Amino acid sequence: MRARAFKEIVLKELKLTLRKPAYMFWNIVFPIILLTLLVVLFAPKPSAPATAESIKVVVLPEERTPELVNYTRVMAKYLREKPGIDVGLSVSTFNGTLEDALSCLKNGTYDAVILVPKDAEKAMNKNLTINATIYLLTGTPKPFKEQLTRALLVNFYNITGLFIAASTINWSASALVPYLEHAQLPEEALETLRWLKAGVNALGRNVDVKIVEVRPKMLKKASEIRPYVIGWMTISVVFIEFMFLGVLGVAISISTEFEKRYAVRLLSAGVTPEEIYAGKIVAALALYSIPSVVLLLWGTFVLGAKFTHGLFSIETAEILVLMLTGTLLTMFMGILLGLLFRSTEAVSIAANALIWPTMMLGGFWIPKFMLPAEIRIFAEVNPLSVLMYAVVEVSCYDRTLEPYLPAIATCLCLTLALAVISTILFKRRFSKMLER
Repeated sequence: MRARAFKEIVLKELKLTLRKPAYMFWNIVFPIILLTLLVVLFAPKPSAPATAESIKVVVLPEERTPELVNYTRVMAKYLREKPGIDVGLSVSTFNGTLEDALSCLKNGTYDAVILVPKDAEKAMNKNLTINATIYLLTGTPKPFKEQLTRALLVNFYNITGLFIAASTINWSASALVPYLEHAQLPEEALETLRWLKAGVNALGRNVDVKIVEVRPKMLKKASEIRPYVIGWMTISVVFIEFMFLGVLGVAISISTEFEKRYAVRLLSAGVTPEEIYAGKIVAALALYSIPSVVLLLWGTFVLGAKFTHGLFSIETAEILVLMLTGTLLTMFMGILLGLLFRSTEAVSIAANALIWPTMMLGGFWIPKFMLPAEIRIFAEVNPLSVLMYAVVEVSCYDRTLEPYLPAIATCLCLTLALAVISTILFKRRFSKMLER
């Protein structure tokens, strides 16, 4: 391979591409606009932290007797003060009928209606039973809120029932223990009495549990998540550009080379197929780097993206290897498409048919953990998704590549296989062209 011919091919590719206004718009201006819109629309706002889901509950008596109304107010008071879970709980009594309350429940004003039956106070005084009927709003677009409301209310009544029973036992046992201590009891009953005294003394005071809040690694405050989300978005748009530049751009470049018979002119000038092939690859790598660097600079210095490693670190070297693998993978895919289809129009259709489903289903637009389980399978095995999320794990979450090593090895093997196949087909295409 002659260095001068190789250099001329590279310069020819760069000049032809960089002179096109379409390249500057679609590969530099448009990605910047896309990344900026993603950040503005979807990145968490530091001034607007997430708030707890508010749950609205009303309690009403079946009959308006003074005793039952007072019993209902006491129940609402305890439910309001001791929900058993840290949520935005709003509890109030309802002055209308059950039909009115259910009407408000159905139109979404409340999340639950609690009806206190007319014999609730009698049941409590007779055998410590808590009677209530809970009407839950279901079938809404917020199933998690429905489950939280159900769990909250069921937990409240279960805990309250245990508390009432335990308090009654404690009160009764506290009164009996002094008498039992002076009674003539069998030896085996004394051990039981000792445990009864221990239980009486410990009831309500035998829980020593501390809650320690632990935030995700690298996040000391909730507002700090935003820069790393912007970093994730920046990496995602860079890989989207890999697909458009590599699969679509390289495919059209190869197809045009043969369709417009530019390759014939190059051969007549004494340039070999190997020099053309190598020149196109090196030029494509240079064209890849321009929008990638611009996007990383824009995301970091304009939009405020952050990454978990410094510029001169071993992690940066790992990221460069992964991005180079993604670049070469999409490039060889583009070369294959350009060689397999005869016209530029067919190449464009085939490339877009490959790019758009990959973007939509591969976790580039939406994080893969938010995708349905059936679609997430594609994101887990798609080579470009694997490479992008390996970069995200290192750059945004400060994790290692160890879980991704088998998948990365598969991507490297696939890239090497595509490189060999595309090289062989490229030479054969030139041979057939010369035969004609």
